Amino acid sequence: MQQGKEKVHGAALGAADVAQVKTKFGFDPEQFFYVPPEVHDFYSKCGAQGAEIQAAWKKMYEAYSHAYPKEAQELARRENHQLPSDIISKLPAYAADAKAMATRQHGAETINALAPILTELVGGSADLNPSTLTYLKCSADFQDATPAGRNIRFGVREHGIVAFSYF
Repeated sequence: MQQGKEKVHGAALGAADVAQVKTKFGFDPEQFFYVPPEVHDFYSKCGAQGAEIQAAWKKMYEAYSHAYPKEAQELARRENHQLPSDIISKLPAYAADAKAMATRQHGAETINALAPILTELVGGSADLNPSTLTYLKCSADFQDATPAGRNIRFGVREHGIVAFSYF
C-alpha cells in the first residue's frame, strides 16, 4: 500500500497496489488478466475428465431408472423441487372455533403430517426438541446404528445448525 494513503478494510486495491502484488509474485504488472499456460492446460484437462465422469453417471442413472422407475421418479421430483401431487390433502385442518395453539404446535403437527410423504424432510434441534417440537415422529435419530434416521440432534452446536440450514 502506498504510504500516506489509508485504505478502508474491504476496499478494492488501487492500480499501484495491484501492480505491486503482481510484481511480488512474478507476474507482469502491465497485463490485466493472465492465465499461465500450465494452469490453462491443467483446468482444460479437468473439464474433459468432468465430461467423462458426467457421461458415465448419466449412463448409470439411465440403467437405474429402468431398474427402479419408482425411485427414479421420486429422485426427479426432488431434483426438480416439486412437491407430491397429494400434499395438500395431507395438511392438518383446523376449525375456526378450535382451541388456540402455539405456532410451534401447529408447526409440529404440520411437519409430522408431511414427513411420511416428504421423505427428504429432516427434523433437527439443538437441545430444545421438547420446546421447538421439530422431532419427526415417523423416524429415528440419525446415528451410526440408524443411518436412515431423519432427526438430527445437534447438541449445542449453532455452527452445525446454521450450516445444515443452508442445505
